[in-house]
Amino acid sequence: MKEWGIYWLASYPKSGNTWFRVFLANLRREKSEPVDINQLNIIGIASARELFDKMTGLKGADLTQKEIERLRPRVYEEMLKEAEESLFLKIHDAYTYTDKGECYLSAPQPPRRGSFFCEPLRLRRGADY
Repeated sequence: MKEWGIYWLASYPKSGNTWFRVFLANLRREKSEPVDINQLNIIGIASARELFDKMTGLKGADLTQKEIERLRPRVYEEMLKEAEESLFLKIHDAYTYTDKGECYLSAPQPPRRGSFFCEPLRLRRGADY
């Protein structure tokens, strides 16, 4: 049985998610030279239409938003079946449920492994840190 799962890299747009993905790629890399940001071996944003279309064999453009949301947990399950290690998925979506009551940021087997939330650092002038 596989021991890996999905780690959600949840963030606001422009909050440093790409920087964090580069950090993770270098941390997990077994080479001394840094990874090229243009060669990241980490899947991009989890809600990408191309990824959805590939994993379902359907064209998301032909489906309603509710149909897409119902299928998203299955997309993540299929990604895990094909994966050879844990997946780190960038996501900007809210933690929400489908109209059937299922969290669409989940994949029941194997379970999600964790979540990382990136929030922009906001410094105030004159603040004591």
